[in-house]
Amino acid sequence: MLDAYINKKYLSKSSIKSLKLKFIHAKPFPYLVLSNFFNESFVNKLFIHLRKDISLSYTFIISLI
Repeated sequence: MLDAYINKKYLSKSSIKSLKLKFIHAKPFPYLVLSNFFNESFVNKLFIHLRKDISLSYTFIISLI
C-alpha cells in the first residue's frame, strides 16, 4: 500500500533500521536527507493535480478583477 506513494527502497526493515541509525548519529543535529522519497508516478500525478488547481485558482482570481 505505501509503495504506491513511497519509494520502495525506504520501506524495508533493514532500510528503516539504517535510516534510524543515520538520523541518531547525524551531526550537528539529528536529521535525514531522503532523496527520491516519493514514488515517481505519485509525484507526477500530484504535480498534474496541483497544476490544475493553480490554473483554476488563477482563472478564478482573474475573473474577479
